[in-house]
Amino acid sequence: MILYLAVTQDCNLRCIYCYAGGGERRDYMDFSTAKNVMERYNDRITKVQFTGGEPMLNYRLIKRFAERYDADFSLQTNATLLDCEKIEELAELGVSIAVSIDAPPNINDRLRPYANGEGSTRDVLRSMMLLKSQNVNYGITCVVTPYNQRYLRDLIDMVYAFGAKSVSFDVLNQWGEVEISLCRTRRSYGVQYGTAKLADTGLDSKIPLKRF
Repeated sequence: MILYLAVTQDCNLRCIYCYAGGGERRDYMDFSTAKNVMERYNDRITKVQFTGGEPMLNYRLIKRFAERYDADFSLQTNATLLDCEKIEELAELGVSIAVSIDAPPNINDRLRPYANGEGSTRDVLRSMMLLKSQNVNYGITCVVTPYNQRYLRDLIDMVYAFGAKSVSFDVLNQWGEVEISLCRTRRSYGVQYGTAKLADTGLDSKIPLKRF
């Protein structure tokens, strides 16, 4: 069984398709909550994934938890808060890393800006280069939307140049309960998880996301 620990709902980015509230809530999980869940299901848990929000905002809990328990750990992060020290610590704790990035800089900065509106891609690529320089085997997670689907080949070429070992695609579908607040026309969306062949996504280029 995989245990998904949403260690915080807070986030330093404001992705335009965000289904997690985009930092609207500043909730942080405490260690006792994570401990209680782990020990309740310990005999069934084979993997623990740290998620958010941006989980690195609660790095103290991640480190303490991984130091205490024996499991297969993974971290889904926007990578903006990684540095050499944290990368080394995560590697020593056996925490695998998946970096969220959706497109080359000119598109990714519009899809995944900081809360102040500035682009985040430069900091993500800096962290990816640190991961590469420290020989960390990390993967990429990309959310496929009408605004980046034509740039996926460019994304793959870019992230492999920065040392990524795999790329997974999460397809934005029109089925969920979450509303994108920046849409010109209100619709509900959700994210369908898993690796998808691009030919099978069935994306509609007329879905009314924010116009760039």
